Amino acid sequence: MGKRPDGFYPTDMYAVEALYQWLLAMHPQSLRETWIDPAAGYGGLVQGLRILVANRRAIELHARHRPELLQRVPSAHIGDGLALPWDAKHCALNPDFNNKVMTAFVTRALEHQQRTGGLVCCLALATWWHSDAVRVRGLGLRKPSHILVPDRRVSCDGSGRGDMRAIDWLVWVLGETETRVEWLPPAAPDARLVAEHRRLVGVVS
Repeated sequence: MGKRPDGFYPTDMYAVEALYQWLLAMHPQSLRETWIDPAAGYGGLVQGLRILVANRRAIELHARHRPELLQRVPSAHIGDGLALPWDAKHCALNPDFNNKVMTAFVTRALEHQQRTGGLVCCLALATWWHSDAVRVRGLGLRKPSHILVPDRRVSCDGSGRGDMRAIDWLVWVLGETETRVEWLPPAAPDARLVAEHRRLVGVVS
């Protein structure tokens, strides 16, 4: 899979639907509260979680995503998600899979969680936790409360062909100190969202 402009890979809708179903079962109240994606791309993650439009927050670094992003998150900001304020209780994110970038965003998310008490849900490579970036910068990172393993391999490029790397949802719940590994059941996202994903990464059906 080649590198895309800005390192942009919209979040796989099957992975989003699997997270949504888990949240619906385990933390249903959270889905009625405010969520932010601080590395939002075109906003498909908070859209796919069925967050009310009024409760969606997003920040995206690259201005080229602004037109599509504003359709899904009208209040979205263009700027550095690591520098701008996060005005939401919960955080869902799929930052660049660069280990340093991932570590910086998770560090910021966990600091934010200490203030809001919300959830942090991050789609990450299974190998990220063992990277030098975590060991050097992330010495104070808490281990995730839940490692959620999707039923199918994540397809970051919209092709439907799974990435050969293992990609899981890492979830931090404040106050939970033990890590649980959970296998998620098969997910069936809205076909319209899957089609949007494929269009926005330029994949021809």
